[in-house]
Amino acid sequence: MRRRAIQSSSVARIAVSAALCFALGAAPPGASPQPVNGVDAVISAFARVPIVALGVAHTNEDNDFAVAVVRDPRFAKTVQNVVIECGNALYQPVLDRYIAGEDVPLAQLQLVWRNTTQVFGPCNDPHHKELLDAVREANRALPADHRIRVLAGDPPIDWDKVHTTAEYLSSSHRDDSITSVIETQVFSKHRNALLFFGGLHVFRRHGAFVPQPTVTERLEQAHPHSTYVFMTNDTAGAEPERRLASWPNPSAAVLRDTWLGAMDANDFAGDTLFRGRPVKPWPGSRVEDLADAYLYLGPAAARHENEGPPESDAAYMRELERRAKLLPRPGIPVPANQR
Repeated sequence: MRRRAIQSSSVARIAVSAALCFALGAAPPGASPQPVNGVDAVISAFARVPIVALGVAHTNEDNDFAVAVVRDPRFAKTVQNVVIECGNALYQPVLDRYIAGEDVPLAQLQLVWRNTTQVFGPCNDPHHKELLDAVREANRALPADHRIRVLAGDPPIDWDKVHTTAEYLSSSHRDDSITSVIETQVFSKHRNALLFFGGLHVFRRHGAFVPQPTVTERLEQAHPHSTYVFMTNDTAGAEPERRLASWPNPSAAVLRDTWLGAMDANDFAGDTLFRGRPVKPWPGSRVEDLADAYLYLGPAAARHENEGPPESDAAYMRELERRAKLLPRPGIPVPANQR
């Protein structure tokens, strides 16, 4: 049976919002959001759009949820690609072999997430292998021409050839790389994809942290009504946390025309430090301006940030320290698409 091609008719794209609101249980204007099962919500979104984005906060709970989505039997029948933030495109051939079921030594495979442009942070956490393993396992039951492909979105930086800050900056155009991968490997092939990225890359509006269009904004410019964005709840304030405490975990709800969607995005997120000073990430934006649906994965206070590499891996830690010395320092201009 042929896989579902992306829908291109203008009529279908115009119907996206109404159809998804019905599927996810949208409420009347100003009412309470209506939660449904989170996995169901993500998979059902593909009925109308080719690109579904999980805008996450890089927590263990985010990783666990993505794995649960992939392990659902409906996923392999619905989705053709998974695009990951924590994957160096230089190692796409290695990633392809592993996802296809070939034996790939761990020392070779882990270069995919260990050697991204991000030196210290969530991308070198070993939990990323769990999502790759879930896709690999799903592919075992699929014929070769129907297998799910995992695409690495981070730029193909070769750290063996990076020795200066200028060389690092020339190789770290992250959102350019992510958008290019989706355009060439998903849209040009008339396929669909689940995106697994930090929210700042896929929210529907950019803000103080990244003062240029997000990946979603770029895709929507080229392919109107082609995306659906979920956001997770790592930074919810006390009031929304209290009102959402009875929601099942995991669950999701449409934001549009609800009290949650109408909240000021800055009140929802709270002040955040950026380069040593507090900033309001999204001036003039509401929560519903950032995403289409809210993904609840339990109380924000109970979330656990990705841990990073084990300190016992001394050689890798020394390499990370070398890379850290090449990162831009105050006074060195950083192009907007690398912030």
